[in-house]
Amino acid sequence: MRHHRRGAPGYFGTASVCPTVVIDETTALERIRQFQLPKLQIGVVGSLGGGGGSGFVGTLGVAVQTSNATDLSDLSGFAVFVGGSVGEAAGVGADVSVARTSDGRVIFAPSVGVSAGFRITPFPVAPAEVHGGLSHSSTVVVFDTDHLEDLLATMGLEYLVPTPGPR
Repeated sequence: MRHHRRGAPGYFGTASVCPTVVIDETTALERIRQFQLPKLQIGVVGSLGGGGGSGFVGTLGVAVQTSNATDLSDLSGFAVFVGGSVGEAAGVGADVSVARTSDGRVIFAPSVGVSAGFRITPFPVAPAEVHGGLSHSSTVVVFDTDHLEDLLATMGLEYLVPTPGPR
């Protein structure tokens, strides 16, 4: 069933908890050449946000996001986002988040996803909506290869850490 309405824009809110993997591709090859593990972090990112949108939407979904973050902490803090979705009971959507790290780098994070729910939109041709706003994210690091050597040494297993050999 397609619903549409005329009139004022709506409000938009978002909440997410996402498992996250960050691999620093900028230093990975150099670290491997030096017989070191590439920087890899596994953690959780929690985010809350709000803003405005073109319709009234209630969905639950999954998305895949990529970014130019080189450290999980790059994903913490405030970000501006814009996006949209299309579909009736099931839909697809895309979003882009942009943030600035404490050292001034710009983090760009596009995502695409699928969802199920409802969309009441102002567009009579298609059940589509657009939205934008501000979000805040917090991160928790569960595993970090930069601390693996210290952990193995604490456990008496430092012999498992790769060391440079003759060249």
